[in-house]
Amino acid sequence: MEKLVINWIDYIKLINTLAEKIRLYKQDFSGIIGVTRGGLIPAVLLSHKLNLPMLNVEGLYRQKVLLVDDVSDTGKTLQEYSKKIHGFGSDVVVATLHMKPHTEVTPHFYVEVVPDNVWLIYPYEEEVK
Repeated sequence: MEKLVINWIDYIKLINTLAEKIRLYKQDFSGIIGVTRGGLIPAVLLSHKLNLPMLNVEGLYRQKVLLVDDVSDTGKTLQEYSKKIHGFGSDVVVATLHMKPHTEVTPHFYVEVVPDNVWLIYPYEEEVK
């Protein structure tokens, strides 16, 4: 499997591009939920850029939620989170930095499509040497 290492400079460029796409959508969101681990860092950065609060899945009721993850790979995690959020009667809009062609969830917003055989390594995942 091919590895794609993303440095912090490129990562911030991806965040900025994603934020602009979301701003153009011109919808009011109640807040942002980051998928645990991979989605937490981009969710926090987008929270600051879009001036939206971070939300917790529990206690949601009839809100419009921006669900953030780093990549929509298989899509299974995004499906699970979306189902849980929908269970509270809330609308879900999905945003990711990357999407793979075979995913079961096509995000409403994403920055780049990467081939299925590419393993993404984000700057916060690099091994400490």
